[in-house]
Amino acid sequence: MAEFFVRNSLNLNKAVRFNISIVQVTTKADYDGEPKYILEVGTTCSGINPDINNTAYIHVTAGKEDLDELIQSTIATICANIDWSTLEEDKYPPYVTEQYPEGPGTSVWSTVRVTLEDPVPAAGIDLSDMQVYISNGTTEFDVTPDVVVTGDAFKYTLRWNPRYRICNTYNGA
Repeated sequence: MAEFFVRNSLNLNKAVRFNISIVQVTTKADYDGEPKYILEVGTTCSGINPDINNTAYIHVTAGKEDLDELIQSTIATICANIDWSTLEEDKYPPYVTEQYPEGPGTSVWSTVRVTLEDPVPAAGIDLSDMQVYISNGTTEFDVTPDVVVTGDAFKYTLRWNPRYRICNTYNGA
C-alpha cells in the first residue's frame, strides 16, 4: 500500500490523504491459473455527499501503459466528491514565460517553442480549444496539427517543428 496527498490547486490550505494498493486474488470459481488484480484507491476524507463511498475497487485488465491513466481518472472521480471548502479565485490569466526564437526575420527553418505558465492558486490552462497560427504579416497559417504539447495544466511547452517545409519563407518564396 502506498500513501500520497492530493491538493486542489485553488485551495492550497487543504491536502487530502489517499491510499492505493493493488491486490492479487484468485477465486475458486474461475481459477484458470492466472492471478487477477484489483486496484484499490481511497480516502477517508469526507465528501460533499456522505452517502457516496470515497473508495474505488477496479479489476485491473489494463497494461502498464494504461495503469497511470486509470489511477488518475479514479482519483479525479473521487476528488470531484470531496468538499474542498473555500476555493481561492483564479485572478490571473496564464502568461508566456519563454518564446524562442524572438523577433522578426526568423528563419522558417527554426523550431518555434513557447512556454505558458499559470502559477497556483489557479485553475490551470485548458488547451482543449487551442489553435496556433503563424503569421507572415499578411496571411495566417494554421499550424495547430503540427504543434507538440508537453507539460501539465500549470506549465505547458508548445513546440512547432513542421515535418514538411516547402518554401523558405511564408510569403510563398
